[in-house]
Amino acid sequence: MKKGKANKSKRGNLCINFGINILIPAVVMMMFDDWFGISPKLALILALSFPLGYGVFDLIKEHKWSLFSTVGFFSVLVTGGIGLLKLPREWIATKEASVPIIFFLFIVISSFSRRTFLEKLLFDENILNSDSVYACLRTEEQKAKLHKIMLRASIILAFSFLLSAVLNFWLAKIVIRSESGSVQFTKELGCMVALSYPIIVVPCTIVLYYMMHYTVKKLECLTGLSADEVLNTK
Repeated sequence: MKKGKANKSKRGNLCINFGINILIPAVVMMMFDDWFGISPKLALILALSFPLGYGVFDLIKEHKWSLFSTVGFFSVLVTGGIGLLKLPREWIATKEASVPIIFFLFIVISSFSRRTFLEKLLFDENILNSDSVYACLRTEEQKAKLHKIMLRASIILAFSFLLSAVLNFWLAKIVIRSESGSVQFTKELGCMVALSYPIIVVPCTIVLYYMMHYTVKKLECLTGLSADEVLNTK
């Protein structure tokens, strides 16, 4: 596939992800009584069915579970369970913070292994060109430097999830003020989903961009390859 087509496909996937996981659920939960005339329970089920359905579809399409999709899948189930079972609203803030904390702990723990989670993610998922990079690592010293690069990049990645946990927690505490199961609770949940993009996703994306920039630049210096050769652009 040509680079232009690949980039176009990635942009299309990002738009689909944003629409199904954030935009549509937020609109359904905020406007369910004005636009659709349905109950809060049905609105919550309908809103959560979109990210759940997309997650199952993506699983079937890719034929494998990933850590991100698995945690995300159960995150949606827990959110729905809190609303449908009318559990205390405080659980929303705890749940919103716990998901990125799981990723944070996983990344930190994996840093003590020979091959960090980030290295597996970037190379095994073909984000970076593993064949070209590994072919340039001819000495044990170079391999040790690669591990150090990935270790430092992992710290940046872990920080992004820690930042997400803090922002998620406080956003939920500020926005969710009504008792679960009520009309207002469902609207507040939709508002929280909508606000999560500018307040949480954008800052964390900036951190992730810096992490990728750092990783590529360091790999350029280590291997002598260009950025296009380090990145899997085909």
